[in-house]
Amino acid sequence: MLRSACTGLAFLLLFAGVAPGGSPTTASPVSASVPSDPYVLTVVRPTGGTVRSAGIDCGTTGAACQVTMPGPVVMGLLVTPDPGFAFAGWTGDCTGTAASFALALSGPRTCGAVFTQVGSRPSTWPSPVTTPSTPMPVARAAALDATQYNAVMTSGSLAVNSTAKITPYLSWPTPAPITQGTPLSATQLNAAAKFAGTFVYTPPTGTVLPAGTHTLSVKFTPADTTLYNTVAAYRSLVVNATTKITQ
Repeated sequence: MLRSACTGLAFLLLFAGVAPGGSPTTASPVSASVPSDPYVLTVVRPTGGTVRSAGIDCGTTGAACQVTMPGPVVMGLLVTPDPGFAFAGWTGDCTGTAASFALALSGPRTCGAVFTQVGSRPSTWPSPVTTPSTPMPVARAAALDATQYNAVMTSGSLAVNSTAKITPYLSWPTPAPITQGTPLSATQLNAAAKFAGTFVYTPPTGTVLPAGTHTLSVKFTPADTTLYNTVAAYRSLVVNATTKITQ
C-alpha cells in the first residue's frame, strides 16, 4: 500500500514538471486545437448535381459550400441532379440514398453527395455480337416478320414522391427595453434570413405600445416556396413606463 502511494506521488510530480527529490523543471506548453466556429457545415462540392440547404448552394449551380450557424440546429439538405445524372447516395456525416437528409448540426459536420451518369458505359462492357457470315435462313427470318405478330400496348403507374422542403433559420436578437411612447422601428423589428423573402411583423412598425411586457412576432415567407417553408418567430419586448415629476 505504501509503495503504491509513493508511485502515485512520483507520477504527480512528473506530471507537474518536478522530478522526484529534485527541483521544478520547465514544462512544455500544451496547445489544444479548438474550432472557432463549432457549428459549421461543410459540403464537398459534387460533380453532376447540386446540394442545397440554409446558406448552402454547392455544386453545378453554385460554390457556397460552407455555412456557420450561431448554435445547434437541425438542417435539411436537398440534392438536385443535373440532366443526365442520378443521385447515388450521401457520404460523410450524411447517410442514405434519399434525396433529402435532416442533419443535426451539434458540431462541425461534413457531407458529400455522389451523382452517377445515367446511361454511362459500365467498366465491364459485354463483347459485341459478331454478325455471322452465313445469311440467316429464310424460315427463321420469316419468324421475325411483323405480319406474324399483333401489336401489344401495356400501361403502368408511376409514383412521384414530393421533395421535403427546407425550413429557413431566422436570426432575430431579443430587443432591448424601450420607454413608453417610443414607436416600434427597425431597431426592434430586425429579423434576418439567408434567403430572399418578405417579413410581416405583428404589431407593425410605428406602433406605440403601453407599458408592460409584449410579444412581437414575425412571419417570413420565402421567395421560393417550392423549396422552402414559411416560418414564424417570436420575441418579448419590455416597455418601461415614463416617470412623472412631482413638484
